[in-house]
Amino acid sequence: MNNRGAIYCAYGARYVESCIESAKSLRATNPDLGIAIFTDAVDETKKNFSDIFDHVCPLIESESDSEYLAYLKSEGKLPSLKVMICDRSPFDYTLSIDGDTLVIGDLSHAFDRLDDYDFLAMAECENGVEQVNGNWAATSLIDTRRRGYVNAGVILFRSDKPGVAAFLRGWRERLRDGGAVPPELCTNDQDLLNFMLYHPELIGRDFTFSDAALNAEQYNCYCRMWKEVWECGGWPDVRIVHSWLTSWLAALMRDPAFEWGQIFRETAAHAHYISQFSIGDGAIPAETKSSVYRSDPLQRVSVRTQMLNAARLINPPAGVTRADAVSTIMDAGFSSLEGEPPCARLLDSLASRWSSPTIVKFGIRHLYPGLPGFRPGRAFRTGFDLEFLSEVFPGSTVTAVTRDQAVRHKRASISTVHADGEPGASLRGRLPASVELMIDDQSADLAVRLATLVDALPLLAADGVALMIGIAGSDHRQIVDALAERLGGSETAWQVEPYVDPAYSREPIAIVITRSGGGMAA
Repeated sequence: MNNRGAIYCAYGARYVESCIESAKSLRATNPDLGIAIFTDAVDETKKNFSDIFDHVCPLIESESDSEYLAYLKSEGKLPSLKVMICDRSPFDYTLSIDGDTLVIGDLSHAFDRLDDYDFLAMAECENGVEQVNGNWAATSLIDTRRRGYVNAGVILFRSDKPGVAAFLRGWRERLRDGGAVPPELCTNDQDLLNFMLYHPELIGRDFTFSDAALNAEQYNCYCRMWKEVWECGGWPDVRIVHSWLTSWLAALMRDPAFEWGQIFRETAAHAHYISQFSIGDGAIPAETKSSVYRSDPLQRVSVRTQMLNAARLINPPAGVTRADAVSTIMDAGFSSLEGEPPCARLLDSLASRWSSPTIVKFGIRHLYPGLPGFRPGRAFRTGFDLEFLSEVFPGSTVTAVTRDQAVRHKRASISTVHADGEPGASLRGRLPASVELMIDDQSADLAVRLATLVDALPLLAADGVALMIGIAGSDHRQIVDALAERLGGSETAWQVEPYVDPAYSREPIAIVITRSGGGMAA
């Protein structure tokens, strides 16, 4: 296999031409990437476009492929053709990209993220939908980032990982056979992909996945977000545009005098369509939106959430701390402004204790709703709470511990350790040897949480602090007694006490564990 490359698939002359246009833009902007196309027009494509494609592969390689193609035709599922070829990539690091795209920038960063994750997808934008001429259609823009539901037109994955290959084969098989997937989610590749990605308990997967490591505004900029990205000043960062308008756009770009602003002019051919998609229907000044986008350069939080949180911070309640503000901006869930049992004040009180603390956090906490109605009570965990800790404790290193083998968060000083089964000495050996701040914030059973925390406490530095948070509404006395009992046989004397934030509630919201005499700065 070659190292990095993109794959296209096309059936019929019209779709082959579309893929050729996209591949030309990819070749022009990323000349070192390999490009492959799977098509029914192998000979013609090899003859005329060997300078564009490094690999021209037959779409049909076996009788089963012929049968599957016939199935897609009969069921009106030809737009889901990509499921036939994704597990046949000739590249180790693969970009699967639809033909209705144009690549207008360097993609090396996107491929680099495959060193951190095995499978990457980007959030679909969230649109207002209305009936137009008897059909449902997107008519407005609510948010450029719809967390928890991804677009299948631009995905990246490690083809050299057996778990990924098995997942892709399952994608193809379940589109036809269903299995444990609700029938209404087997009508197209994208709904099915989302169901599979967010149901690891049903669709076993042995690989790590992120829907937040890459931003849709940059790497899958669909036309329903073009106006918004342009207005906020983010267009120079766009790498891939994706739209039914790409053939029109490609024709414009062939003019040496072309500049991007012309597609947003009132006189442009599709100006009415493009201009209707703007958060707030144009009522929010462009400079305000630009400020919101700049406030979160890593684009971790949806724009709509950013705007709502900014409004909350204009006139905040008395006593709001720096950690409150950071949590609110990141939508991390540690602030009373977000309606959660707040631990921001507690963390603020610790923030000046160490210059660059080593932090271990059990549980990756940030939640997204996924597919409403089809995964009730479930949530995919992405990890922005870890970045919140990095902001509140500047210079820190954060290690997250999770039992979900598919969940990983890696950025700068943040890393993930997967716990295999019950915690034990093997887990301790994979954590930092000296930890200043240890936080248990798992959604696991209480007995598991207690065992995890107690097992890791020998790693706590002499002046370190361990916290069990998210206990509001529980019997904190039971937790304190259970911890004290588990720690009673230790040679180290531990102090276990509940933490109460009277500004929020008289009920404890955390358990604090220190070495006796270590003191607590709360």
